[in-house]
Amino acid sequence: MTTLEALRAARARIDTPEKWWKFEWPFNPGLASLDMAIEQVCNDSGQFLFGPLTKKVRTSLIAQLPDRFSSLILFNDHPSTTHADVMALFDRAIAGEEGK
Repeated sequence: MTTLEALRAARARIDTPEKWWKFEWPFNPGLASLDMAIEQVCNDSGQFLFGPLTKKVRTSLIAQLPDRFSSLILFNDHPSTTHADVMALFDRAIAGEEGK
């Protein structure tokens, strides 16, 4: 799986507000945060949790974070972050990977 494919797959896991969550783990396998969606996709593709694909996907997303955020978790869980913000982050990262 490529970085671009993993970004698209992770985005698809949380592509509706009903599939996305922030803050505490809800113990519902149908829900995921931004970071958890990445981990699920990379794990499903046979990659280790902190393996090369996971790092590439996170790096691609981190490069697109608004300047005031230093991590994906802080961005996802910030009180002002919306589902649309998370989708826009994925869209920017996907566009960046498509341009490579």
